[in-house]
Amino acid sequence: MDQKSELSIDLGKISEDWNGDGSLNTEDIPVAGMIGDGLLDDAEDIGLDGCADESEDGWGGCLQFGETYNELLAAGSTILINVADDIDPNDPNSDNWNYDEGSYDYKRINGTEGNALDAGRYPDTEDLDRTGFLDKTNDYFTKTFTLDDTTYFSGETIKNGQPTGWRLFRIPLSHFEIIDSTGNQEWNEIKFCRLRLSDTTQAWVQIAKIELVGNEWQELGVAPDSSDSYSKTGSDSVFAISVINTEDNANYDPPQGVKGEYDRINEIRSKEQSLVLNSISLSPLQRCCFKNIG
Repeated sequence: MDQKSELSIDLGKISEDWNGDGSLNTEDIPVAGMIGDGLLDDAEDIGLDGCADESEDGWGGCLQFGETYNELLAAGSTILINVADDIDPNDPNSDNWNYDEGSYDYKRINGTEGNALDAGRYPDTEDLDRTGFLDKTNDYFTKTFTLDDTTYFSGETIKNGQPTGWRLFRIPLSHFEIIDSTGNQEWNEIKFCRLRLSDTTQAWVQIAKIELVGNEWQELGVAPDSSDSYSKTGSDSVFAISVINTEDNANYDPPQGVKGEYDRINEIRSKEQSLVLNSISLSPLQRCCFKNIG
């Protein structure tokens, strides 16, 4: 794995205009001059670019004058089409869906042309929340970290004594940053989650699980002396509350005789979890404080 790869997590209101053309791209053809019927006909399953393979121009758009990509390519008319080396003449816009069950090749699993069997009989559309219009608002919180990060690294699974490469990262929501200080981002309205991978030579990264979790224990901060004046400023570097469990942390050994609950119907045992109070390099007389808010 390319350890310097950067993973960004965005939470909030994220523009649905994925290609930036300002128009609502959808496979749902309007019926009787109105909006579409929400059902996918065979003729509509051509992808968000709005055209079948033969009419694609290789730049994500469609040819407008009746010629096909291969006709223009054979005639040497390269002004209207993209003839770069990575263009597939059979799918110039690279939007075809393809996936073989059980395969680790996910390159085309998000293709929107020919994906009716995968996505169900529903048209692909940029209108993710089905409001009927294109939401171009970008008001979200974001956090970026490298895959060799140690600040948020919480554990790695082990098999036969060797690391498997599966890593757990825990990022406090308080560490997320506002993408635009003039926006109206609020934590009580998180519509979308987006993951972005950058600065990488890695072909692909697998993600097993994404969770937003809460904690009944709240850090009040650190007091510099024997007073009850606790401050959160700079306290994250010396005091933190977290959890450790048998599912996410391979190096965790539960207390003797303590096990997770056993589900007799599904014949699986739930994870056993403990609270971690972690203090690092506390100065003399400094005190940490936390409380249960559950």
